[in-house]
Amino acid sequence: MAFLRGALEASDAVKECLAKAGVKTPVDFLLADLEALAHEGCSYRELEALKKVLWAQHVALPVAGDALYREALKTSFVFSTSYPNRMDAALEGGVLRGEVVEICGGPGTGKSLFCTRMAVRLAASGRRVLYVDTAAVLTPAVVVRQLQDLGEEVTEEILQRVSVCRPPDTWALVGRVTDALTSDAAPHLLVIDALTVFMLSSSTAEMGSIWQLSSAVRTLANKRRCAVLLVMHQHDLPAGNVLRRMWQHVPHIRIVFTADPDTGTSFRIVKATRLAEWSDSKPL
Repeated sequence: MAFLRGALEASDAVKECLAKAGVKTPVDFLLADLEALAHEGCSYRELEALKKVLWAQHVALPVAGDALYREALKTSFVFSTSYPNRMDAALEGGVLRGEVVEICGGPGTGKSLFCTRMAVRLAASGRRVLYVDTAAVLTPAVVVRQLQDLGEEVTEEILQRVSVCRPPDTWALVGRVTDALTSDAAPHLLVIDALTVFMLSSSTAEMGSIWQLSSAVRTLANKRRCAVLLVMHQHDLPAGNVLRRMWQHVPHIRIVFTADPDTGTSFRIVKATRLAEWSDSKPL
């Protein structure tokens, strides 16, 4: 009877009594009649003390579903995109930790809205977010409104999980990503909105900084298991641009957003290293 060892050490008389009664597991003991066992020569007081300890160790405690959900979020390797019915389904659950996702599309297709919603959702679930905001889209008013849309109470703790920075140039951005790599409180999600702001120049110095940035982003994703969202304005760079070609290998997944006045925003996955099939155009 291994369950009687350690903190539940019982006398030899009790062990012998339980063995004769066929009690081998904690469940057997908890279901047994203590008075009947006491008649076999066991101490009723000792049996009762053992039962109290076993109840404390094995009883099922009521746990709220919300508490289980939040605990699951803390240990999850998949982050929801906040579009569970469409985008999460296409990505087979969402964005994985350690994954770099590029969001492409023309102006007004909902790229920044997608990123801000995902950032706020993760912050509300206890995750740290670093948002590189070159267009000033993630304002306090936007965060408050999206938290209200999620049904979350606006608290200082949630707001502190979202760090917003606006680096003046590519090298400053490289330094910010490198700092996140060595920080004890590394972000769970990095958003660069938008990457093309730093890629418009094609000078030799700019190419070197973009190369350093791509290396820093992939290292942050791989070593710190940080999910990365990169916003790329599709029409800012020509198809033959050297920097654009150099960046092609960085994202694991590339998603193109399009907007139609009649059908609204839709998306299409054009690159995916882990998905069996790439998706056709779907409404968001």
